[in-house]
Amino acid sequence: MENQNEMLGADPAIPFLNAVEAWGIYDTIQIRSDAKEKEGYASYAALGAVPLWPFFDQRKSDVGIAYTNRDSNETTEFAYEIYSLGVRFVAPEGIVEALGTAGVGPDNKVIHTIFSRMIMEHVGLRLKVSQDDKLIHTCYMAPDGMGPNSPSMLVGPVLAVAGDQTGYGSYSNTNGEPHISGRWKFPIPIEVPRGSVFSVKLEPSAYCRDLISAMPGPGNYTFCAADDAETSKPASALIRVDMIGKRGVQQRNALHK
Repeated sequence: MENQNEMLGADPAIPFLNAVEAWGIYDTIQIRSDAKEKEGYASYAALGAVPLWPFFDQRKSDVGIAYTNRDSNETTEFAYEIYSLGVRFVAPEGIVEALGTAGVGPDNKVIHTIFSRMIMEHVGLRLKVSQDDKLIHTCYMAPDGMGPNSPSMLVGPVLAVAGDQTGYGSYSNTNGEPHISGRWKFPIPIEVPRGSVFSVKLEPSAYCRDLISAMPGPGNYTFCAADDAETSKPASALIRVDMIGKRGVQQRNALHK
């Protein structure tokens, strides 16, 4: 039987070639009170209760392209070469967790600073393609190279009303300098064949899990309309892992195995 090249009138000695294009892959864990199971965790404490934080196991049809751009949560949809990898911990801007009563919880003010700047020091990273570990590292050595360039700080009291002295938080929300050259780069790109299984798993230390399990939040943003009616919406923290590389896409009339 004639092969596909011959049936299309192509030279059988010339193999089909993929169209190569730059492509990033990303996946995100959300931490907020109304997070569904596929989206992430309902609290920091729930995040700290699990020993591994898996990535690239979501689909954009389930969580939306703000959080992942994958069509399959099982295998790769195309051949891919990984040039660099980055991790980012994002704290919800502006919110300070409730202080409790009788002076309890003076460090609640710095919860989100701890999350966005310190937690990565205590989290390992494992990139696996099929059954092979391609990278075992610490998150701190894999900066994302993106995010706001501002110092972490607590400003308070600011815009305080009715004796509210809780303050307002502003966080750097970036691991290292926000420059794309600071990412973890592979000297030789990691090849991921089409149809392969790959994953990134973050592995928090026992200390990290214990610390996060003790942290309340993330809480809620509360807004007031012109009629003074209050509306509360969940604040959200994020952990994002992304890869920059290139993909090989099969071309129309040049499909192959």
